[in-house]
Amino acid sequence: MTKAELLEKIQEGIKTEESATTLYLKHLRALLGHGDFDPKKIEKARAVIEKLIGYNNGHKSILEGLRDRVE
Repeated sequence: MTKAELLEKIQEGIKTEESATTLYLKHLRALLGHGDFDPKKIEKARAVIEKLIGYNNGHKSILEGLRDRVE
């Protein structure tokens, strides 16, 4: 694998993390917009989604650091 190919794959990973975060935020907004669900279940789902977003942000930071080192 060339350096350019590696950088391309790293950038794809960064975009994937960003896309997943956007999707999780859409899910969270949809959940919060429903008054039909049990508030305890909504809170639990919100906590899980926020944790997933946190993991995505961590993965993105790692990939950005890797990209910086490879460049």
